[in-house]
Parts: sequence; C-alpha cells; structure tokens
Amino acid sequence: MRTSLRFTSRCRIALATVLVSSAGVALADTASTTPAAQSLPTEWKEWHGHYYRLEADGHLSCYSENSKKNACSIDVPVKEKAQPLKCNDARWGRKEHKRTGYQVEGHWCNRVYANLFAEWKSYAPLGFDMQLATTPYKDVMCRSDNGTTCLPATTSASTNPIDPLVCGKIYRKRMGGTSTGYDDPKHWCSSPEFQRIEKPVGSSVGKENEFLEHLLVLSPWEAKDEPAWILRVQLPDPAKIDVEFAVRGKEYLGPAPAESRVAAVAIKNDEIVVVNNFASALGNNVQVDTEGRATLAIKMQGNGRFDFFQLPGWNWPLDVEQALISSAEVAEDHRRWGLPVSDSWLNSKPNSKIAIRTSKPKVADMKPGENPLAMHLVHELLVTKKRPAPGL
Repeated sequence: MRTSLRFTSRCRIALATVLVSSAGVALADTASTTPAAQSLPTEWKEWHGHYYRLEADGHLSCYSENSKKNACSIDVPVKEKAQPLKCNDARWGRKEHKRTGYQVEGHWCNRVYANLFAEWKSYAPLGFDMQLATTPYKDVMCRSDNGTTCLPATTSASTNPIDPLVCGKIYRKRMGGTSTGYDDPKHWCSSPEFQRIEKPVGSSVGKENEFLEHLLVLSPWEAKDEPAWILRVQLPDPAKIDVEFAVRGKEYLGPAPAESRVAAVAIKNDEIVVVNNFASALGNNVQVDTEGRATLAIKMQGNGRFDFFQLPGWNWPLDVEQALISSAEVAEDHRRWGLPVSDSWLNSKPNSKIAIRTSKPKVADMKPGENPLAMHLVHELLVTKKRPAPGL
C-alpha cells in the first residue's frame, strides 16, 4: 500500500531541527565488510603447480617466461625472466573468437582469482544465502565447489577448491536457458554491492534524556554510485517509540547554513515523516510485520535525488515501485506547496553522517535487566551501492 503524504509547515521546521542537532557518538566500524586494499602488484602465489599474482591494474596474471604462448610456466618466478600472461588480454578462447580469460567458460582466470584473491562476503543480510565476490572483470560470482550450486553463506573454508558460478555468459552456459542473471532485478547477480553492516554499540542521550542518538561517519560517496542506507528496526508498538533515520550533509551548531543537507525518513507517533532538505511530508500507515519488524531506507538515484522507503519486515530488494515517496514526487510536492525544490546532492558533503535516533524506552516497556541506554530497537544498518558494469 502506498502511503499518502502531505507537506506541512508544522513539521518542516521542527523535525528538520531535531534531525540535524549535533549530539551523538560514532558507531563502531568493527563490523565493516569493506576489505583492505591489497598492495599491487602482489607477490606470486603458487596454486596447483603454477604461480599467479594481481598486476598493478588489479587484473590477474600467471607467471610465464614466454608471452607469445598461452601457457603458464611451472618454474619458480624469476623477476628478470617474467613475461606474465594477463587475464584481461583478449588472447584466450578459440582462434576465431578471442576473449579475455574471464569470459571463457572453464578457464583458470576466474577459478584462480576465486581461490587466491577474492574477498568473499556473506549476502545473507540482503536475503541471499550465499557468499559473493566480484571478479576483476566486474562480474559477480558466488562461492561454489561445482560451478553450478552456490554454497550457503555460513560455509566455512574447506579443502575443496572453489569453482565459482560467474554471472553473465558463463552463467547462461552452465545453467542452461537464456538468463545471464543480470536480466533479473531480483537475482543475486543483480544485487547491489554490500559495503558494510553496522550494529549500534554506543549511545548518547539528548536533551532531558528524551532520546538516544547514534552517528556513523560515512565514507565519501557519489550519486552515480546510487548509495542506499537501510535501517532495520523492531518496534513493539510504533505508537509508543519513535525512530528517526537521516543522512546529514554537514555537522553544525545553530542556524542551518545554506550548504547543509538532510534527507530522512522517520516513524513518529505512528505516522511516517519524510524530510528532504528541510521540507517535510507527513503521512499515516506505519507498516510493520507480525513480529513488529520494519525497514526504513533512503536510496539515492544517479541524478542526486532521493527515494524514501518504509516497508514491513526486513525483506529485500528495495524496489522503486515500493517507494514511500520517490524523488520525483518530492520535487512535485515542493512545487505544489510553493516550497523550494531541493537541488541535486551529487556527492557527499564534509563530515557526511548517518544519524539514527530513537526515543528513550519507558521503564514499563523494558525487559528485566535491559540497559535503558541500549538502542535495542535497531537491528542493523546496511550500506550498499550500485555495482559497476561488467567489462574492462
């Protein structure tokens, strides 16, 4: 059900002021899934009798002493003799159809990268019970030991070598049919890049102990990456406890400077509030599932405008058709009510942060032994972005 929203001057100033106050502490970054950058080129690594490394451009190569032949050497690498064979060279495959090694079904490139260099991440938080990684060619692949069946996300490292199932033409050939995985928006091949997951661990108390707030400093981002911030909460009774969730463009005290930005979606008194650069829309019908679970999300489009979501449960994906209010609707409502249309937010502003705020739980609503300062309503915060298109 789409929620009908209306702009009100009553909440425009009040809520915007609340969302951009500066109290708070940073969330711990220990749960971040962003892998550390590898120093390139890497050292040679031996695997099944041959030697491999990542080159300065991030592409995989095997050690060879004769670049005219498509054969990896079994010799121990010698720097002065090295003539690496790179996977991104269009020298592999049949004579009449040369391709990169990443595009050839059964080639060593994807298999070696999957076993030696890939950063595997569990995508269970996005609803996919598997581990995913991305090849240097930017194709998505799932962890598999037979090339056709994705292993569960909880699978630990084993002695069985990884034979990844790679999206694209290889997926179509191995799985049969016509699908590449990318042509289905709900397929794991089409999932966004899962950057991090956060669990609130600290808290600060607002004026008169009325609310708890947590701040997360964001890494730099650009609109073209289509970042999304997804907050999953569990509300025993939406009418009793408020939850506010905002992307803030600049930290400040006092009157808001013109360059500041705020985009937020909130549940307040069993109503949904959307804030887009200090103009608010107020609606009804807070949606939770039978267990009181709900999702609040803000997703940026490539043009720098936001879509806002409030959905029941913790399901995925975020479909723009399900948007509580879309960026186009926000702009139209701004014009209808004579409010300034927010300009595009094409990249992160200085000190860009995520602010998560909940009203302080009443003692009567707390479980025995529960910490009154714990943000127990917040299950997790997910940060995703659009994957780059496959190719060199």
